[in-house]
Amino acid sequence: MAKGTATKGQPFVVSLLLSKQTASLYIQQTDPKGRSVVKSYDVQETMNCDFKTSVSSTVSAATRAAATRTTVAMPDYTTIPSGAIEVSSLSAWSALEGNKVYKMTGTYNRTINFWGNYNTITKLFVQGTWTIPSDFTFQNGIEVIVMNGGKIISTRDIAFVNSSYLTIMPGGSVSFRNLEFTNSGNELKNWGTVTTTQDLKISNGGLFYSKGTIVAEDASFNSSSLMQNEGTISLSGLFYMPYNASLMNTGEITAYYLQANGVSLTNNGKMIFNSIYELGNSTVTNNCFIESKLDVYIYNTSLNFNKGYLKGKDIVIKNCMVKLYNGSMIEATRTLDNESGSTYYDGGTGNRSLLKSPNMSGYGLYYYGNLTVEVNKHPLNILWFTAYYLQSPAQMARYGKSNVIIEVCTGTANEGDPGTDPENPTFPIESVNNTTYTYMFEDLWPLYGDYDMNDVVIRVKKTTLYLNSSNKVEKFKLEAELVAVGASKNIAAAVQFDNVPASSVSAVEYTTAKPTPLFIYNSIGLEEGQEKAVVPLFADAHKHMGGVDRAFVNTVKGSSSNKSNSPITISLLFSTPTLTAEDFGNDKLNFFIITDGLSSR
Repeated sequence: MAKGTATKGQPFVVSLLLSKQTASLYIQQTDPKGRSVVKSYDVQETMNCDFKTSVSSTVSAATRAAATRTTVAMPDYTTIPSGAIEVSSLSAWSALEGNKVYKMTGTYNRTINFWGNYNTITKLFVQGTWTIPSDFTFQNGIEVIVMNGGKIISTRDIAFVNSSYLTIMPGGSVSFRNLEFTNSGNELKNWGTVTTTQDLKISNGGLFYSKGTIVAEDASFNSSSLMQNEGTISLSGLFYMPYNASLMNTGEITAYYLQANGVSLTNNGKMIFNSIYELGNSTVTNNCFIESKLDVYIYNTSLNFNKGYLKGKDIVIKNCMVKLYNGSMIEATRTLDNESGSTYYDGGTGNRSLLKSPNMSGYGLYYYGNLTVEVNKHPLNILWFTAYYLQSPAQMARYGKSNVIIEVCTGTANEGDPGTDPENPTFPIESVNNTTYTYMFEDLWPLYGDYDMNDVVIRVKKTTLYLNSSNKVEKFKLEAELVAVGASKNIAAAVQFDNVPASSVSAVEYTTAKPTPLFIYNSIGLEEGQEKAVVPLFADAHKHMGGVDRAFVNTVKGSSSNKSNSPITISLLFSTPTLTAEDFGNDKLNFFIITDGLSSR
């Protein structure tokens, strides 16, 4: 619709004639390095389109997360308390007693007897190697402490029930087939190594804290579990979080699948999966790095990123509120599908964030804040259907073509398009308006006619402005066509340029011979004797369409008199440009007809 150059102190100003149905305009800016972005603005009488980005402080999601973080201090279990009883000195039928301290300093290859207690805590320090030969359950009221160099090994299933605890110090390790904590009073605190060949299960409401290493096939954290990982968790299978579970990760978690529903997840570290199979009805705060090598499925979830990054191959985000603050990024390397739910993407007011995928689909999308959407294929807004809303300062760019640089906890997530070395623009610049306008005339005007509005029908297909470095018009080109003639009279037509003085035109170019004999021309090709520039289009509508008589053309379906639309192309040249694009707006093009040579009407 319009095109031009803007420099410091010289904004590009244009007047546009819009239909009543036009609710918004898309404005593209190309910077000196050839990088283009698009913004959307609601149509108003006067519009100021500013591509500068203002940056202010955005509330940090990391600050909010830190307020809920549980401080778990490492206990001083570097030495065994004096007076501890060596378990190997007990008889086979002796049981560990409440409120006493026991130790294993050598090799121990059998189970222990402990019936549990509810008023005191029994402590068992493992400094040697304890091999448990069968399934075993630690009852209420015991804390098992695996010290530096200590090991507990079993190829069977181990469980902690009621208020029983497992504490693993740096350099300590446990290895089981399955490890389960069954009750809300359980605690697992790990600064060493936990290995299970199958499952690790954390109880309903229990405490899980790890600053060490955990290796397992599957891990599940039940309802109300409080999980805090500051170390490394490596799973070959499923990482499962059911309703009301809570996880804070500041370390690294890897798993094949992630499945979570109705949870609170705060990530200040790295989380890497092959598939985020399900993440729904949850609150996710991501201040670092989450990646799925394959698919991601997120729905009905609040996503809060603060310098956070989410990457996947195929990502589905449905009916979510997504806050990408302070240089955050979501990247789908193949597709980003928003399905049919309403999803809001908010870039906040801090450093510009990025939503990036070559292909995006879905509808009910809202983009706002300091956000750039990089995409090649995106749903379109069409008449009567709005697929997305783009509210400034949010903007769009081609995939990989914005200048947005994203730095996250792991390094540079998006380098931005460096563009090409700046060059002076090549003038004149072509500004093309492809909007189609149709003019329909009655040949009896100003008298009453039949008002079928088809005596002459002219369609403007395209106008092109050729602008110099000062946004002045060097040339104007009009491409139109005569579509129909529904009159039996001889009808001519011309166009008057209401804002163009005839004296300002240096030449007129016609693609065909100038219409004659009705019109009289001056030396440059305008109609003689007019103060405003008047350019004849045709002298006889029937002949212009190839007719040999006065039969109607293209007004009766199937008529033998029908013809192909007849093109009309004229250009105005200006050797001393003084006019602007506003002077050639469609509301300044004054088309008129002349009936039977009666030019006085």
